[in-house]
Amino acid sequence: MKAMVQDSYGGPDVLELRDIDTPAIGDGEVLVRVRAAGLDPGVWHLMTGLRHKLRMFIARANTADLEYLKELLEAGKVMPVIDRTYPLSEVPEAMRYLEGTHARGKVVITV
Repeated sequence: MKAMVQDSYGGPDVLELRDIDTPAIGDGEVLVRVRAAGLDPGVWHLMTGLRHKLRMFIARANTADLEYLKELLEAGKVMPVIDRTYPLSEVPEAMRYLEGTHARGKVVITV
């Protein structure tokens, strides 16, 4: 399987797209196929090792809330704001974009 691997802190240049072994699945675990992932400034600061004030919050999602959110999305009443989309092989370019400008929405990585 393909994975974007980061062995050290740094900018987009430390990212490398590699073939890796599929992870072993243990008892009580599942393997999830990811189709897309988002990047934001908080992720960027974690990757680079730069100090960044992160505000954490905890949400308790329940089935009814998730079903309601699904209905809103399907009805077009809630729309995600996506600034740009990049394929997995272009994650370094996506990170450079986040580093050089203020994204006006999520930056999405497609897999």
